[in-house]
Amino acid sequence: MERVVTSKVDFRYWIRIPALIISIGYFAFLVIARRDDGDNPELAFITDRLLFFSLVVIVMIVIILGFLLSPQKITISGYGILMYGNMLKRQLVITKGDVQKIYVTGTKNSARLVAGGRTLWIELKNGTEVGINESSYKNFESLKYAIYQYLEYINVNS
Repeated sequence: MERVVTSKVDFRYWIRIPALIISIGYFAFLVIARRDDGDNPELAFITDRLLFFSLVVIVMIVIILGFLLSPQKITISGYGILMYGNMLKRQLVITKGDVQKIYVTGTKNSARLVAGGRTLWIELKNGTEVGINESSYKNFESLKYAIYQYLEYINVNS
């Protein structure tokens, strides 16, 4: 294998973070509206400062986790499959000898805007599995083909 294929993160991954923050803000708005109506005495303990502090903490956690758990950068070349995380600087090199089996789960026609779709699983000989999710990568098909080509395991059914 002479060509090098590098992963490209799909924009839909980055839409999830603002969507989650907007959802949390909407939920907070609903809590404030219910509290101010006076219908629920159980919500009377929620002060504006407590709500603001809670929102800031939750939004910061969402942002930090969004970057910590962001899709790995994947490079496939003749030397192996190199996977490394963006924030945690984790690095994994997979060679032909490390792979036990490779398979795809999920369906091609699933809703691609949600975290679903197909996942390419690489099962290593040490028992760990590495997954590459279709909804996180713009070029999932070329990544999948390049991995199959590198491992010399072309399966026309997947």
